[in-house]
Amino acid sequence: MDLNSTLRQLLGDPDWPLPAELKELAQSQLDDRPAANQPDLVERLDGEVQDYLDYCRFRDHQKPRGSLFERHAAWEAACLAEACAIIHRQNVRDGGYVPQALFSEPLRVY
Repeated sequence: MDLNSTLRQLLGDPDWPLPAELKELAQSQLDDRPAANQPDLVERLDGEVQDYLDYCRFRDHQKPRGSLFERHAAWEAACLAEACAIIHRQNVRDGGYVPQALFSEPLRVY
């Protein structure tokens, strides 16, 4: 999906409320009007687009129920769970489950 299609979808999605200044910037992008020279706003809009696309993937696969707040909370919880799993895998990869000190002497089988 190209940026303009994504922006149209984002602006029309009641599940993703945007602050007024980001709505205006997105609309100016769609209308091919030059945007104000505000890199921080452009960066915020880029982050919103990335978050929105992630939320859409979550919404399409998980089909969360409840209010807007509950659906967003479910998405945020899923993001945190994924981040924790990534950190856990990295920690296990780096150090394993058992401290190395336990293996300082050879293992003897009797």
